[in-house]
Amino acid sequence: MRLRVSAVEYLNSYPLYKTLDSGIFEISLDYPAICSKKLADGLVDIGLIPIMGYRNSYFIIPDMAIGSDNRVKSVLLVLNKPIEYCNTISISPHSMSSNIIVQIIAKEFLKAERLKFGNFDKPDGKIVIGDEALKIYRQGNSIIYDVAKLWKHYTGLPTVFAFWASNKVLPKKIIKLLSKAKQDGIKQIDRFAREFSIENRYADADFFEDYLRNSICYALDKAQKQAIELEYELAYKYGLIGKMKPKFL
Repeated sequence: MRLRVSAVEYLNSYPLYKTLDSGIFEISLDYPAICSKKLADGLVDIGLIPIMGYRNSYFIIPDMAIGSDNRVKSVLLVLNKPIEYCNTISISPHSMSSNIIVQIIAKEFLKAERLKFGNFDKPDGKIVIGDEALKIYRQGNSIIYDVAKLWKHYTGLPTVFAFWASNKVLPKKIIKLLSKAKQDGIKQIDRFAREFSIENRYADADFFEDYLRNSICYALDKAQKQAIELEYELAYKYGLIGKMKPKFL
């Protein structure tokens, strides 16, 4: 019986799941929030979940994450006016983690308590993630704040947005297969960038290759673990999540 896997359908996830063996893994492609829900509901065995979708009963699979050590380009705070004049920010329906990280930055570092986050008809700004954010970034017509760059500026740490997690202890051979898929996927970044460009009718595959190679970090090392712990600590401080105790396999 194949292991059920929920992976995120965005470009930045390609190197983690595109080379998984379909004879061993049954893969569904979902928005980040759906990945979290499927894992929570027991509909999958492994999920590429936003970090704020973690539960203390889960296990974090080692050495694999989606994050950034500076400018990520695909998690943005997009504003209609300078931030000092903003009061309302619409949250993303697709990722609780990005919403929470932006709120942490606003409360802890910008001291912008006036900012209200939710769903608004005419907000002063919005949180945008994934391929839609890349499109906005490339256009360059809006006032944008790169969330990973802000986090790096204020904490000195990388940002972690998502990781593989399981609702049970996985055999070592499965973890090795996931790790090998990541290694193989990183070697094929140029192909993924070309395919994505063709499928979406973009002319500049080089932009997307640079994005995957230099904006996204797939490591889960000491610095990333410190970042995860700080994100959980500050989210808990502001009542955005419960107490988290990450377990790394």
